[in-house]
Amino acid sequence: MFCFTITSKYILYQIEELEGKVKDMQMLKFGRLVDLDKLETVSVNRTVEELKEKLRQEELWSTRVVAKWDVCITCLYRVLVYRRIVLDVTVYSLLH
Repeated sequence: MFCFTITSKYILYQIEELEGKVKDMQMLKFGRLVDLDKLETVSVNRTVEELKEKLRQEELWSTRVVAKWDVCITCLYRVLVYRRIVLDVTVYSLLH
């Protein structure tokens, strides 16, 4: 029990010492203390926003492709209807 108490006190001392070093380094580098938890949250939000933008671009591209295919399908449908009309007229004129 005695060794555990000394070890845990020593570890707590080291943690406090390292936290002090981190604060000093932040003050030297940034001129203020930085909340690392908030910084991590902002990084995650940035990634989410980038993915949302990528998804928006993909949806826009997909919409354009579908619109082009709609035009092609409409044109082909008109050609088929025209051919059907021509075929019907031809068959009718041959039969009568």
